[in-house]
Amino acid sequence: MKQITFMLLLISFLCSNSNSDVSHTNNDQNHNSIISYSNNSIKSVEVSMYVTNSVRGQPELINVYYEQSDIDIIKSWIMNTTNATTSIPSSTNSIFLYKFIYQGLNNTEEQKILAYVTDQNNDVLIHQISAETLRKLNRFDTFQEKDRSTILSYIGEDDWYKTNELIIR
Repeated sequence: MKQITFMLLLISFLCSNSNSDVSHTNNDQNHNSIISYSNNSIKSVEVSMYVTNSVRGQPELINVYYEQSDIDIIKSWIMNTTNATTSIPSSTNSIFLYKFIYQGLNNTEEQKILAYVTDQNNDVLIHQISAETLRKLNRFDTFQEKDRSTILSYIGEDDWYKTNELIIR
C-alpha cells in the first residue's frame, strides 16, 4: 500500500513538473514570436486605435511609421518586451493595433499584428493577433465603451506581455 501511494505521488510530481515545462516552453515560444516582429525587413508600421464618437470605421488609422529612424525605435521597443506573461487587466484606457508590414520574397508584403493596450495604471501590454482575430477586430463601424470587453475577448485574456510605452518623437 505504501508503495502504491509513493508511486502515485511520484507520478503526480512528474506530471506537474512536465506541465510546468510545457507552459514555460510555450511562453518562450510566444515571447520569441513577438521578438521576431523586430525582423530587419520591416517596411512600415501602421498604428490604429479604437476611438469613441468617431464617424470612421474602427479601428481608426492614426499613424504610419516608415522612416528608418522610427523603425529602429520600434525594433528596440519590441526587443525590450518582458518574457513574463500576464492576463489582460480588468480595465483598459485604450486599445491600439500595430500592423507590422514586411518586405517579403518577390516583392510581396507580409503582415504581423500586435494589440497594444494601456491600463488605468498606464502599464502597457501587448498581445499577438492572428489573421482570423484581425478580421473580427475590423468589423466595428463604430466604437462605444460597451464594445471594449468584446474586443478584448476577441484578442484573448491570457498571454499578454508587459512592455514600455512606445515613444516616437
